[in-house]
Amino acid sequence: MTTKTIKKKRNSSARKYKFMPEMTFLVYDMVKQGQTREAISNRLGIPLHVYKVWMKNNPAIAMAVAQGKVRLEEMNRGHEALDEYILGRLPPHLKPFWDECQSCYRNGDPIPMSVTTLEVNERQILFLTAWMRFKFSTAKALRFTGLKRDTVNNWMTSPRFKKMMAELQEAKRDFYEDALIGCVLRGETPAIIFANKTINKDRGYGESKDVTVKGEIAHNHEHTHLIDLDALNLPIEVQAAIAEAMEKRKKFDEDVASRNLTLSKDIIEI
Repeated sequence: MTTKTIKKKRNSSARKYKFMPEMTFLVYDMVKQGQTREAISNRLGIPLHVYKVWMKNNPAIAMAVAQGKVRLEEMNRGHEALDEYILGRLPPHLKPFWDECQSCYRNGDPIPMSVTTLEVNERQILFLTAWMRFKFSTAKALRFTGLKRDTVNNWMTSPRFKKMMAELQEAKRDFYEDALIGCVLRGETPAIIFANKTINKDRGYGESKDVTVKGEIAHNHEHTHLIDLDALNLPIEVQAAIAEAMEKRKKFDEDVASRNLTLSKDIIEI
């Protein structure tokens, strides 16, 4: 059987399987996670050769795969940057010991004796670096450094060790803050919205807004209604526009108050 004949049969077989648009989201997510083609085809409930045909001939699947790969590369670069940031804080004289631990961890070998002879504070630094490197997984950090859980539990009674843990947590916060600022500088809308909702919450960009309605009511009360913008399921762009409009209104009201002016009913529109 020739290669051409095999390809024709595969294309004919692929037509038996129905493609559904929602499959593109699944493909994108699995490619982004670094899943294999075999795993993706199994999840879709189709043979591997059918998935390959779809990748080649179905524009939606091809786009999902391409975008998933781009996102995977971005995430890998982010992990590499975080690793570099973490290891950059490791004292230079401990770097060889770190490399030894890493080699043993990958190969499943016991921790070398040279590491066990380190001073307590040096082993603490190695453990905390591994703890941060493994996204605060104590079990993995223990296996990486060859330490026992009881040892680390005893360290937890030390104010100095607790302080070191707090400093690493702060370092992680600094890293994420730098990354967020980078996204904002690149003009990424979700990052800009998130930053304003958190950092500029007091300027009217918070998750919920205070709306004051004034007027002649039966008992002359002033009612404040809390509106949760997220509950309205509005697009991010609309939320941003509302937040910007409310910020302008807030500044306008503050300006009026500073001049001790009174707005007429014609100006206030509810």
